[in-house]
This record gives sequence, structure tokens and C-alpha cells, in this order.
Amino acid sequence: MKLRRQLALVSLIALLLPWALGQYLQVFDRLLREGQVRALNATALAVAARLGADATLLNAAQLSNRASLDSEREIYAHPLASPPIIDGYTDDWGIYGLTSRQFTAAALDQQTSSTLSNHSTANHEPHNNFSLHLTAGTHGESLFLLVEVEGTKRHYHQPDSNNLASGNHLIIANQQKGMGNRYYAIRADTPGRVQAVYRDDHGKIRPDYRIRGFWRDTDAGYQVELRMPLDMAEPHFALSAIANDGNATPSAIGTAGQWASVAGGPDAGVLPGTEGRLIRQNHELSEALKVFALPGKRFIVTDRQGWQVAQAGQLESLAPQRSWVTQWLLDFAGRRRTLAPWQPVHNGRPLLPEINHHNVSDAAKSTNIDNSSLWYRAGNDDIASVAVPLYLDWPDAGAVESQLAGTVMVEQRLQPWQGLGHATLGHLAWVSALSGALLILVLIGYASWLSARIRRLSRAANAAQAQPLGEVLELWPHYRLNDELADLASQYRTLLTQVHGHTDYLKSLTGKLSHELRTPLAIVRSSLDNMDGANNSQLPVYLKRARLGSERLSAIITAMSEADRVEASIRASEPQPIDLGQLLSEMTEAYRSAYPTHQFNHTIAPAAADAYRTLAVPELLVQLLDKLVDNATDFSPPETPIELHLELSQDAEWGPSYRLSVNNTGPELPASLEGQLFNSLTSSRHSSINSSNHGRVHLGLGLYIVELIARSHQGRARAQNTPTGVCFLIELPARSPGMFAQRQPN
Repeated sequence: MKLRRQLALVSLIALLLPWALGQYLQVFDRLLREGQVRALNATALAVAARLGADATLLNAAQLSNRASLDSEREIYAHPLASPPIIDGYTDDWGIYGLTSRQFTAAALDQQTSSTLSNHSTANHEPHNNFSLHLTAGTHGESLFLLVEVEGTKRHYHQPDSNNLASGNHLIIANQQKGMGNRYYAIRADTPGRVQAVYRDDHGKIRPDYRIRGFWRDTDAGYQVELRMPLDMAEPHFALSAIANDGNATPSAIGTAGQWASVAGGPDAGVLPGTEGRLIRQNHELSEALKVFALPGKRFIVTDRQGWQVAQAGQLESLAPQRSWVTQWLLDFAGRRRTLAPWQPVHNGRPLLPEINHHNVSDAAKSTNIDNSSLWYRAGNDDIASVAVPLYLDWPDAGAVESQLAGTVMVEQRLQPWQGLGHATLGHLAWVSALSGALLILVLIGYASWLSARIRRLSRAANAAQAQPLGEVLELWPHYRLNDELADLASQYRTLLTQVHGHTDYLKSLTGKLSHELRTPLAIVRSSLDNMDGANNSQLPVYLKRARLGSERLSAIITAMSEADRVEASIRASEPQPIDLGQLLSEMTEAYRSAYPTHQFNHTIAPAAADAYRTLAVPELLVQLLDKLVDNATDFSPPETPIELHLELSQDAEWGPSYRLSVNNTGPELPASLEGQLFNSLTSSRHSSINSSNHGRVHLGLGLYIVELIARSHQGRARAQNTPTGVCFLIELPARSPGMFAQRQPN
């Protein structure tokens, strides 16, 4: 894959910007929701404190009853916008959108069975498929009931029966002011209008025309629609459906309790009162809540069992339709997809966050509400819901479980991020999109520019194979930026120059070797030819010449293999502590004896003792000095001085280092050998001015060996012209003798 494509793929990392934006939006959404929930919670607490301090208002709403009532004995009556027509049909109830209360048959307990056995002639299995659907509502001062019974056969009341009701019927148990406990039987001889009868204190059957209704048969059973004064349902009220076919034990389902199945039979005497209750919304409490109602916000008060007893406000959507930018940001954040859909409850028991309907007193133990359960999705809007406990005599009594009266619930319909204007959200979206696009374009542009620079360097390198070096170097890329690619181009230029010079030297190597070999070969050949016709006196001369020629050929071969021997010696050597100053002093004295035609001087600065203690291989350093001195004597006129100098220096790259230099007078280094002087087989013997050394073999390996030895000590070798001649510099890093462990003797 091309570098441009690789960099283009790497530039896709800019897609992290939208991801980071989504993470930011999620955090922002969470913080915004937490703030809204805290505000709603504070409002709910304020409302609960206001209502809890008004004992009269709570008493009127029947919230001061601290008894733990059974919610299964209670019936909720919804407020109706208009009174339904009492005709036995359910069509007019459908417009209210209410959810009916469902009761199913259950096996009678032992006490109920023993009680019923005294009032029935047979003891058969109860009606297991018996069920009741009850819907209650209030309008004005009237109570409306819709009773749907399924799972029972059609059995009507027999007029000649002595029972309060024979066949299938309804039982209404209530407790009225000034009238005591009373059980009403709702019966019908045929489908049509019903009769509401009860037994007076003397056991006689009496009708009550305040209860009116209509009986209608259905495929699954029957349904009854009733209307009665609302004051007949206070303070206690219960209703049950009785399945009685005359053969099986009557079965009762509903809220009237275990005595409902016997209330419609023969006179059983005085029956106990009902524990059931009719729950309805309190007008005074609802009016008190209207003080806090705001557009898009609804307040609900429930009792201990979770039944709604007051409401104020509506959850209508008041905010304008959001823009597509806001909608995109909401979908991109992804938070709303995790919200549960809003499902309005029409059974009188709203969903209270973190509060159990069956045991609202648990709310007194903890008022911490889990924020994840407070939000719902309603179309394009969100609904936040919080609930706090409502205590009697709050805050004087404190949060005591026995003072718990119910719950205050606050719901608010909000558009997500309603606190921010659409212009702000749109600006955020556009800035994010433009930033991501600009970053991608910049990265792709940079990748293209970098790829173009590399392709230019590649084309120049390819052109170097076919064009002359001068033309290539003239067209070689020059980068103004001092970056890694510019360094690479410069290094390639230097390498190309060195390779080209080495190549030129290799091309001239044939001529150099032929020149070096031709003379000794010619001497040997001419000597052998002359020996054929020579006399005995001339043979020793020709033999001597042939021997000298062969020795010269042997010296050439030995010199060519000397570099390999030095490399092997370097690999097998072991550094040891030495004193460079002492080594230089001893070698200077040796060179004075070996080269009497030259003057040798050495300088050590500073001359402190142990100043030049280091780790090195003395044999290799001696060989390095031999090569430098041999080179200096070849190019220095006789009787001229050769200076050896040792000093301490501070290198920017290595730090403390030792600098060893050999200076000689003589011709300057030719410019053609710049950068190649220490290469293998590089020589300029034609420049030698010392005629006494013309017979020696020189193949340009001496300075190459110097370079090998310097690099083996992590140093370097350099050569430079001076006003009086040439200086060869050897720089070695200062290494403590304790840096390397000594090799153990075998």
C-alpha cells in the first residue's frame, strides 16, 4: 500500500471527533437531566411540606387514616367528564380511556367454606373461570359503576324465592351515616332494569330506588351498569359479583369480603360491616395543588396504597417542534433510545418511581430516587417523574413511618435540552462538523505533501543510477524544513557521494593493481629470459633480480590481507586498563630509534598522573600509531619534526574524551580525497616526497586500518590540513576502567 494511502487511512482518526462529541453530549445530557430532576425533586418536597402542614386538608382527603388498609379491598372512582347513559352498553365508557379493575376467582379458605356450608344445600366445586371487570367513575354527586362478569351461566332471580337474590347477582356492601352497615343485592328477573334490595332490621326485603341500573347479557356472561348517590359510598363501600346456579356453592369475587356470597341468601341475621373503601379524587386537595401547577407540569397526590386522590396540571407539549439539527444531535448522543416509552396509566394508580404500590411506607426508609427510572420517552418529548413521601404534621413530626400519609408526585414534559436554544445547538453541530471536516482535509493534504516529498526523493535516487553524479547532485531535493525527511535527503546525498567516489576508486583499482604488479612481474620475466643465454657470472645477478620481484609480489599480497588480519585481531581482543600518556611516551622513544631521519616530539596536556587512564587494547593502539607515523614519515621531508599530541577534550556528543593527534609537514591532502581518505584501497602515493620510500608497496590500507581500530574503541578518525602540513586526529571516549569486567583467565 502506498504511503499516501496509509496516511489517508491514518487521517481517518479524525472520526474520533464525532465520537468524542457523542461522549460529550451524553455527559452533557446526563448532567442536564440530573439538574432537572433535582429541580423537580425540590419542587415535590416543597409541595409535600405545604400539604403535610395542613391537617384539615389531609383529613378531608381521607389521608389521615393511618391504618394499613388492604388495597385489594378498595375501588378507585375516576372523575368523568360527562355522565354515561345507563343502558347496559360499554360504548360511552370507551371514550374515557379508563382501565378496568380485574378480579379472578380463587378457592375459598377453610373459614369461608365452613361459613358457607351452613347456608347452602350442597357443597360442590366453586366456579373456577369466574372473573369480574369493574370500572367506577364519579360525575357531580353520582357514582357510576360498570360491572362485567364472565365465566358464569345465565341464572336470573326467581320471584318466588325467599332469598334476597337467587341466581347470579351483585352485592354492594356499604356503611352510611346514620344507617349503619347494609348489604344490597343487585338482581334481575330478566335482562333489563335491575332491582336494588336489602334486608331491614326485621329481616324484611326492602327496595332502594336510589340505586338504578341496567342488566345486559353477553356471550361470556353479563354486564351491569349502575348509578347511585355518591354519599351512599362513604365512608365504606365494596362490591362483589356472585355466581349462583343453585347447584354449586356460590362463588364471590370483588371487594365485599367473605360474607358477600351469603348476603343474598336466606336471612343470616346481622352481617359484619365491610372493610372496603371507595377512593376518589378530592376537590379541595386538587385546588390546593393548582397553586403550584405550571404549563407542561402535573402534580399528583396518592395515598398510602398508591391511589390517586388529587391532580393538578397537564402534560401537554408547549415547546415548538425541534429542528433537524437538534434531532440529529439527540439521536447521535443515543441517550433517548435507552428510555422507556411513556405509558399513561388509567387505573387510578400512577407509576411511582422507586415506590412500591403495595407498601408505600417503604418510602419513609429512603428518599433517594434512582435517576435512571425517572425519565420516559413520549414521542419527541421526554417526561421526567419524581415522587417524595407525604407526611402528616410535616416537618414537626419528622419522617416517621407512622406519619406517612401518601406520596407527592411531580411530572414534567420537556423537550430534550430545552435549556439550550436551537441556535446554540445548531452552532455546536456545525462547528463540530466543520472542525472534523477541516481536520480530515488538513491530514489528507499533509499526507499528500509528505508523499510528494518522498516521491521526489525516490525519483532523484532512481535518476542517480543512470545520470552523472554532477547532474544528480544539482537536481537533488533541497528541503527548507529541518525535519527527518530533510536529514534523510542530506544523508542520502552524502552516501551517494561516498558510493560514487568508492565506485570510481574501484574502477581505478584495476589500473592501480596492474601498475603495482606489472613492474615486479616484468622484473621476474626479464630475469628468467636473460638467464637462458647468460653465463655463469651473470646468473647470480638475474637470480637476485627475480628474487626481489617475487618478494615484492609477496609483499603486495601480504598488504592486501593485512586488513582482514586486523579485523580478526579486533574481534579477539579484550580491553584492559592502560595509561595513554605513558603509552605515547614509550612509543615516541621507539619511533626516534626506528626513524632516525626525522625528529619526533610529543606533548601531553595536562600532564597530571592517571589523567589518561582508560580501557583500551594496547596492541591495537600501537598498531594505530604505527600506521599514522608510517604515513607521516612517507610524506615528511627528512629532518622535519613529527609532533604527537595528547589532550583532554569535552565533546558535545560523547562528553569527556581523549584527543590524540599526529602532525607532519608536507603536502596538503587533495580535495578529491575528501571523505574517502580512510576508505579501503585509497592511496595517493604519487604525492610522496620521500624518495627513499619509493620502493615500498602502498595500497591505501594503512589509514583504513586506523579507522577500524578507532571505531573498535567507539572513537573516530579525522584528517585535516594545517598551515604547515597535515594533522591526523583520533578521538576516543573517556571510559573508566571499572566499566568493563575483566575476562577470567582460562
